Amino acid sequence: MPNLILNGLSGWKPLNHDLSCSVEQKERENHMETIPRIRARGLTKIYRRGSEPVQALAGIDLDIAPGAFVAIMGQSGCGKTTLLNMLTGVDRPTAGELWLDGQRLDTMSEAELAILRRQHIGLIFQAFNLLNNMSALENVMLPMLLVGYSANEALKGAGALLDELGLGKRLHMLPGQLSGGEQQRVAIARALVNEPEVLCADEPTGNLDAHTGHEILHLLKRLHRQGQTIILITHDAQVASQADRIILMRDGRIIDEMNGQGSLPPSPTLFADLSGLDMG
Repeated sequence: MPNLILNGLSGWKPLNHDLSCSVEQKERENHMETIPRIRARGLTKIYRRGSEPVQALAGIDLDIAPGAFVAIMGQSGCGKTTLLNMLTGVDRPTAGELWLDGQRLDTMSEAELAILRRQHIGLIFQAFNLLNNMSALENVMLPMLLVGYSANEALKGAGALLDELGLGKRLHMLPGQLSGGEQQRVAIARALVNEPEVLCADEPTGNLDAHTGHEILHLLKRLHRQGQTIILITHDAQVASQADRIILMRDGRIIDEMNGQGSLPPSPTLFADLSGLDMG
């Protein structure tokens, strides 16, 4: 087990004392930088409603670069959560290919996908999904224990990350004793503690008031500035505007894209869809 150091909000990283790096290593690292963090090709999902097939995703092609902050937006039922479930290996596509950092996900076994999610993907949910009989500290320790850290390492790692998120005085409180914003910060710490390559947030502000939701978005932007790859699912155009790249979905398809940070291109299709979304 390597020694660990705390690296800001981006979590725990191995401490490498060997400063030498061969030419071959550098070439491999440069090659990895050109590979999309996530690549989907022809991603399709068909469910059955009785005897009738229902197409939830219709041939999605998508590349997400390392360090990107991408919002996937659309009305309820457009397929955005289904797409997130595919990208994180929670559900399997009916057809198509899916890659994470050069590893093909759609051919992995369930056991392999479970390990991949624990080690490489952080998930944040609208409903927080904390274990109610465990303290904030224990909720964040659990993912570290599942990947093989000792109890002492998990205690130190989880405690330091929660302290950095402003929860140092709430470590031993149960979720029911925390506010909604505090619970979501615990959930974010839980998602970050194993240093995931991708942080996925499904409507992370949906159960929060406007002020607390703004604080959570500010935290996500701070993580992004530190290099974290983030995928944000939302139906709210104002929430989506915080991302660098906004993908608009309808009927299981990507129909348009735009830049975030309030930059709206002159796209009639996009404006037509935004008119039906919650603008906050």
